[in-house]
Amino acid sequence: MRFVSPMRTSAPRTPAARRPLARALATGLLAALIAPGSRAAETLPAAPAAIPDASTGPAERFAPGWLAAALRGQPERFGDALARPDARRTQVRVAVVDASGPDGQPRWFVDTFRPDAEYFYPASAVKLPAAAAALGEMRAYAAAGATGLGRETPLVFEALPGISAAYARDPTAADGRVTLAWEIRKALVVSDNDAYNRLFEFAGHRAVNERLWRAGLPTARITHRFNVVRTPEQNRRSPAVRAFFEGRWRGRGRPFERPAMVSDLGLPPLEQAGLDVGTAYIEPGGTTRVEGPMSFREKCALSLSDLQRLLAAIVLPTLDVGVDRQALGLDDADRAFLRTTLGEAPAELSPTRWGGAEYAETRFRPTLGGVLKVRPRPALEVRGKAGRAYGFHVENAYYRDRRTGRSFFLAAAVYANDDGVLNDGRYEYGRVSEPFFTALGELVARAVFDAPGGRRRRKP
Repeated sequence: MRFVSPMRTSAPRTPAARRPLARALATGLLAALIAPGSRAAETLPAAPAAIPDASTGPAERFAPGWLAAALRGQPERFGDALARPDARRTQVRVAVVDASGPDGQPRWFVDTFRPDAEYFYPASAVKLPAAAAALGEMRAYAAAGATGLGRETPLVFEALPGISAAYARDPTAADGRVTLAWEIRKALVVSDNDAYNRLFEFAGHRAVNERLWRAGLPTARITHRFNVVRTPEQNRRSPAVRAFFEGRWRGRGRPFERPAMVSDLGLPPLEQAGLDVGTAYIEPGGTTRVEGPMSFREKCALSLSDLQRLLAAIVLPTLDVGVDRQALGLDDADRAFLRTTLGEAPAELSPTRWGGAEYAETRFRPTLGGVLKVRPRPALEVRGKAGRAYGFHVENAYYRDRRTGRSFFLAAAVYANDDGVLNDGRYEYGRVSEPFFTALGELVARAVFDAPGGRRRRKP
């Protein structure tokens, strides 16, 4: 049995025949991206405060303005990211969760610093929306008659000449099988770029974007593979994918088989402040230095708000964050699988392959080091997906104190590239973004976890 994408990405069409939905969603995407770019950069309030007043309830303690005031109260800890937020493209969004709202349902209190002031490259943080879209497409194929298709179904990705090689065996998997479950775990836990590419190929260029737009994430723009140089046209192409079974197929009907697809979704160039980055760049895939800024108009984009709301929709399904979970297409088991995976450490995938110091958990969770100054690791529930590339460093995390049940979401972006040259592999993550994230994690954790009623960690 051969399946056409449930999002109808496989058949090329003329521009006149494109669906009205695509035009409407693209228009909404541009509107969402243009509007933030026109906003003036937020300025810090004059009144300093290191931690919100702990004598009041969460609605008062975390009222809009507390975050910027807390940052200003400790400027020496945040360096250039706070002193020159325009140059560092610093953006922060914190959502403090109140588990017992007035109607018995959880709610959150959101505060921001310089939200959407300019473009930032989301890097590997987009692997979470790609994983969600791939699972949504898998469920849609199964509903359309793909017998037995699931997260653990062994798959073969056929070759797409000049774009991607065939992939039928995975040497990192214990049984050598290629499955969506294992590709998602690699993409989210150890940030494997090839695994992300296969999720992008399985969902398809059109479906990965439309599914996220329909779910209420209008700034989502997933346009390309990672760690390979491909043209926009090549990135709109996806290889054939089929279920792979050694020996005789014993299921009913025929196993899943989807033909190669070409997306006709036209994504216009981004229009947002700060899309020209740096003063020079190394030509992708080469060594030639090109003078002048690198344009990010054709690259991936996703606002901190949409990144955080998607994470919250997966981690806390009863929290109303404005995401249409039904439109994502995940069933309860898929959501639970993503939630579990977002909390895994690299060594849990394979202690021999990903258990060394190079794969320390703090490498993949940049604010964790700061939170650990407030609570020990066994007391924490931690979930999220960060990313960094081209000097952009992005965090998208959830922290919960297991002892008190208090929790918060923390998303932030910082640019750390002092020489202005992109794609040269020389960035100031260790000197600029990592200390900023550590200080930010500690500040927010102390504000949320150390309020009255919470158990403070004893000093040694």
